[in-house]
Formats: sequence, structure tokens, C-alpha cells
Amino acid sequence: MMDRLFPVCVPLLACIATLPAAEVMQITADNWQEVAPSGKEADWIYGDFVLRNDRIVAVVANPIAERNANMTVRDVSGALIDLTFRDRPADQLSCFYPGAASYPLRSATPTVENGTAVLRCGSEERADMPSLEVEHRLGGRDAMVMVVSRFRNPHSQASEFELQDAVRADRGFTHEIDEELNMFSFQDLWWRQAYGILAIDHDLGASGRFI
Repeated sequence: MMDRLFPVCVPLLACIATLPAAEVMQITADNWQEVAPSGKEADWIYGDFVLRNDRIVAVVANPIAERNANMTVRDVSGALIDLTFRDRPADQLSCFYPGAASYPLRSATPTVENGTAVLRCGSEERADMPSLEVEHRLGGRDAMVMVVSRFRNPHSQASEFELQDAVRADRGFTHEIDEELNMFSFQDLWWRQAYGILAIDHDLGASGRFI
């Protein structure tokens, strides 16, 4: 009976040892060639943060003042600026702005939690607005980045505000809203790259548009 246990235990140990994990790191002069993505719209610079697993790689801009992706895509601090597959890199995303760039993000905390890469970015407190914490999450098997926005009112007075995000993609993209899937998608047929934004727990408004 004991002889029959060993063929079962060995594969189980092998599976545990090879579970995929994601990682998060800051781009530096020493590691950029190995970690940074490529593509026509790749806008990373030193100081930005990479989240990656075996399937995809994403870049979140360093949440500092006056962080612009390029001459026309501006104020991207803490925003998702690059996203592509690792085996066929062709980044075409200009920027996904959590909170529609209305809450300046100024802090970053990278961590890995149970194999999931997490980057939390926090906003400055302003007298007339709630504060915002943005959480970018990438699991070991994921082919998408989850972006979670948490708003908090630190003031004694009630605050009303609109829940909105924004996306920037340059000309050449076509886009549509799938009401059944609650998804906003956009694609560039010439460069063979497409993206989709799924709204979870909230309805995607019909005002989805480029900025």
C-alpha cells in the first residue's frame, strides 16, 4: 500500500513548485532592457512601474507631478500607459486614466500578495474633493489588469462627484460599447492591437469616448 503513495505525491509537489506568479518592479537604468515593453506607443521611462506575468506586461506611470507620457498625452501620474502581450509586444495604448485624471496621484506602494502583483497609488488630499486610491492588480495567470478605484471623503461635509474613468488612444482606433458585456472596446486594425475595458459592479455609461 505504501508503494502506491509515491507516484501521487511527486506530481503534486511538482505542481505546487511551478505555480505561476506575477511580479512588480520599478524601471531603472539597470533593468529596462529586460523588463520594459516595446511598441509604437510605449511611453515608459525610468521610475515607472512594471507589472508582468508570463502572458502580459503593463506599465503604470510613476505618480509624480508633471509626468507626461509625451507631448500630447499629459498628466499620466499613476495611470496605465503601456499594455501588451509578452510573446508579441505591440503596445498601442496611450493611457487609461483612473478617475479621469481629476485626482492627482502622488504615492506608490508595490507589493506581491499570494502571487498577485499589486501597485497602489494614492492621491493628494484637496479641500473640495474626495481622495482616491488606485489599485492595479495582475495575477499569475491573468491576461488583463484589474484597476480598482477607492474613493474616501476625509471632510466633514458630504461630497458629490461623478464616477468616471477616461482612455486615450490615438487616431486609427475604432471603438464601440457592448451593453450586454458592459464593455468598452477599441482596436487598431492596421497595427493589429485591441483593448477592452470591463466595468465591474457599475454600469458603463453611454458616454464612453476618447479624450
